[in-house]
Amino acid sequence: MLLSLVLGLTLRWVPDSDGARLWALAFAPLAAGQALKIVEVDTTLQLVLRDPLILTGFALLLTGLRQYLALPRLWLPSVAIVLGSLIANALFTAVWPLPAAREAVRLAGMAVLGLACVAALRELREAALRPVRDFLQGVFGLIALLSLLRLALLPLEPGAPLAMAEDLARLVQGLLLLAALLGLMLLLTARMNLMLGRLSMHDALTGVLNRRGLDEAAQTTLAFARRVGRPVGLLLCDLDRFKAINDTHGHALGDEALKAFAELLREQFDGADLIGRIGGEEFALLLPGAGPREAMLAAEALRQRVAAQPLLLPAAGTPLRLTVSIGVLSQPAQEASWGAMLAQADAALYEAKARGRDRCVLAGEDTPAAAGRLPPAPAGAGSA
Repeated sequence: MLLSLVLGLTLRWVPDSDGARLWALAFAPLAAGQALKIVEVDTTLQLVLRDPLILTGFALLLTGLRQYLALPRLWLPSVAIVLGSLIANALFTAVWPLPAAREAVRLAGMAVLGLACVAALRELREAALRPVRDFLQGVFGLIALLSLLRLALLPLEPGAPLAMAEDLARLVQGLLLLAALLGLMLLLTARMNLMLGRLSMHDALTGVLNRRGLDEAAQTTLAFARRVGRPVGLLLCDLDRFKAINDTHGHALGDEALKAFAELLREQFDGADLIGRIGGEEFALLLPGAGPREAMLAAEALRQRVAAQPLLLPAAGTPLRLTVSIGVLSQPAQEASWGAMLAQADAALYEAKARGRDRCVLAGEDTPAAAGRLPPAPAGAGSA
């Protein structure tokens, strides 16, 4: 109960904890049900209520877990199990006094709800949370397994060995419930740390990598490219005359335009490419395996799409037309240095701006005719 109280009090400072309050609440009926089982004097009301209280705690754990994982909460099956237990306990206490039948109903309900928790945890797919997920699945799986084992032993004749086994099973089950609470607290902490880590590596406005996140991801990508001997392409994109959009329509609409452009970049490039916001209206795309020709093809396709696809922002009143200038670079794996790549791509971007904007310039091409021109195709390749 103390740990449950601590969990409930700390949740007010924990972001993204929807459903976790039900975990703290669940241990109140669990503790009440266990206390009623310990009391030596058995009254009818006590016998009727103690097992449904325990199942109520398990149902709240399941419902809170599903809500926390953004899954349908399944109130109806949980309520049906608890109400079924209440009705069965009343019948097997007041009408047909059958203690073993009451125990069987409770154990079956615990097994079903425990297995449902195991199934819900399968939706927790983040690799960083896998150890916590496996721990919780093991705990809830053991609760269900222990319940089924006790259910299978019910038909046996009572005796000293069976009584000792039952006492041991109750002790283990109590420890497993404590482990479940600790595991849920670990899940809250691990998920919060994961979320904070993502916030530190992603741009809050557009959702793409920020400069820090892009720098770290780029180092990993370049190290892999060196090992496999593949070239790496880089596109440095800058939205043309973006200051005029802010001055004319306001910064709020400018932010919407940046978010729409970032979404366009995600649509245009698949998950193997890294997208980051360098700052302001400047974005970078790292293209593993892209040689000069492939990088220019990708840049030109992006430039044409931006020019041909006005942004439909309700706040603008009319479609907002944008153009983008792109500095393009491709380097062999062994020559790929992130700082040097950014500097060369930035120089190419500056050249694209100087030549009138809305164009792609390949780094290293220093003639005016190079702007927007594709490098020659390798021998044997088809024409673009």
